[in-house]
Amino acid sequence: MATIIDTTPAVWDPATGRVYTFLTDAGRSFWGGETFEEMQDRGAISPAALVLPWLEAERLSNEADRARYCTGANPITAERFEEMLNCLPPERWHHGAGAESFRLSERLTGPIASFFLRIGTDYWQINEDQSTTHGELVRIATA
Repeated sequence: MATIIDTTPAVWDPATGRVYTFLTDAGRSFWGGETFEEMQDRGAISPAALVLPWLEAERLSNEADRARYCTGANPITAERFEEMLNCLPPERWHHGAGAESFRLSERLTGPIASFFLRIGTDYWQINEDQSTTHGELVRIATA
């Protein structure tokens, strides 16, 4: 299999907001060997699908993921907070300014991670970029 680099042709489908596959130098899918037209003909990708350099397709995919998953602070129960705290080793577990937050060690998708936040007796799940700080989580929840 060829190495995927920034300019590798990627099939990005705006109907799903996802990269469907990559294309070889011969214009065939890395997986399955179909051409772009064959994938469209069998309905694997929408008529709006595009062939873009991987770096551009990744940017569009990440933007679609932000729109899909980053919806602000979503209230949860104390039990859900504890369940998530105990299901995997937490990352970036932080206590400060009357709040507690942590990030799940597995990403939701791409650079998007699920964070869990407690302020007093209120609890939230916040899906945001993996680099989001404790202070930013508190600001999102209290906005």
